[in-house]
Amino acid sequence: MKLVWSISRDQILHTCERRYYFQYLAPARINSRNPLLKEIAFLRRVTNIPMWKGKIFHSIIAEYLKRRHQGYEISLNDLLTHYINQMGDQ
Repeated sequence: MKLVWSISRDQILHTCERRYYFQYLAPARINSRNPLLKEIAFLRRVTNIPMWKGKIFHSIIAEYLKRRHQGYEISLNDLLTHYINQMGDQ
């Protein structure tokens, strides 16, 4: 395994060794046969609700700007409906 070092890695290591292990050293993959590694990989991807909502909101604004650039008109109601549908799908 190639080790790449950075200031943020160093800060995480000195702040929380457990977090450093799970973030950088545990060979966790979603398709792993080992249940512990599979769970670690799943937990790495979990985000809190405000970040999840923000990510969806950001993607909708990006889609809105892309469509506006292409010359399409999009109503606020269409954006809200799309936002709600995105949240329901995830």
